[in-house]
Amino acid sequence: MCDTPNNSPATLALNGELNFTTTTNLYKKGYHLIASHPLTIFDLQRVTTSDNSGTALLVAWARCAKILEKSIKFLNPPAQLMSMLKLTNLQNLLPIETGEKKF
Repeated sequence: MCDTPNNSPATLALNGELNFTTTTNLYKKGYHLIASHPLTIFDLQRVTTSDNSGTALLVAWARCAKILEKSIKFLNPPAQLMSMLKLTNLQNLLPIETGEKKF
C-alpha cells in the first residue's frame, strides 16, 4: 500500500481469463489501487472468459471498497460475466456500467 494517498482515479484494464489461477494476483493489484485512490475503475471489456472466481473477485473488490470507504466502477463486463452476475442476483448490488446503460 502507498504511504500517501493519490487523489486521482485509477483504472485497471483486465485482459484474458478470470479464473482461480488469475484472480489471486488480480485481487492484490485491485486492492492496492482501491486503497490508494478515491475511485478505481475496472475495465472488463477485454475479459474473454470468467468462472465463479471472476464473480467472487468483483464481490471482493466491492467489499474492500466499502470497508475502505472508496468508490469503484466495473465497466464493460462481457456477456458471460453479466450472465453469472444476473444468475446470482448480483448485477444490482455491484457498480456495473456498460456502454449502453447502468445495471
